[in-house]
Amino acid sequence: MAGPFPDLRDDGRAAILRASLARLEGNLGTAGATDRPHDTRVLIVDDQVVIVMLISRILESAGFRHVSGTSDPATAFERCERELPDLLILDLSMPPIDGVELLERLRPRERRPTPLAVLVVSGANRESEQAQRARAAGAGEVLEKPFTRARLVEAVHVVLGHPPGGA
Repeated sequence: MAGPFPDLRDDGRAAILRASLARLEGNLGTAGATDRPHDTRVLIVDDQVVIVMLISRILESAGFRHVSGTSDPATAFERCERELPDLLILDLSMPPIDGVELLERLRPRERRPTPLAVLVVSGANRESEQAQRARAAGAGEVLEKPFTRARLVEAVHVVLGHPPGGA
């Protein structure tokens, strides 16, 4: 796939992905009070292509203009250095490197005046040991899968330090 997702891996489920995204687009809803355009640069890292695309579509529908993603966690370091995201949305369970390890290795390499905002998405309970490790490594919030559009957008605003109901 080209554009902001050059390194998404096609795992043979492209037709299913396209059909799922088409159904999801009908369920995204219209923009609301918290959905003003944002110059925030967002990088999504999840080994499941459908999750990368879903989060991207939700954020774009919420007014985020600079969203990119990868389903290959091995590219996350290089992408963070090249794209300098303001927000990293990161899955916890990804082969070959889990989200906590990726975050622990990424933090010392940061060259930013303010720390990178991190939202972790996980199938694990937000109070699990893995979620606690993610918070200790610098994640601002842990969002459980499955999540709703409203909950994702709310969590993004919380992690970015935006006031409720606005940018």
